[in-house]
Amino acid sequence: VKMELPEVEQKDIDVRIEEQTLVIEGERRLEREEARHNYLRIERSYGPFRRTFSLPANVDQEQVRASCEMGVLKIVLPKKPSAKTRQVEVE
Repeated sequence: VKMELPEVEQKDIDVRIEEQTLVIEGERRLEREEARHNYLRIERSYGPFRRTFSLPANVDQEQVRASCEMGVLKIVLPKKPSAKTRQVEVE
């Protein structure tokens, strides 16, 4: 999963797994606001955000990792090793 989060500090990002759901929450702080007598201009949206993603059963939740570099949050969701099939002989 890749998510662009320009100018969001790492301390303002919360990534967690709740049962079979990946939850990403954070907050973008107000960077630049210009107020004049007849208008208000804000360069970038700000405030809290939350995104959720349902995870398939084959995701190894213990091996999930997250990193954030240059405004891009990257979450790696490795698969569990596939279960080996075993032939059962009918007697």
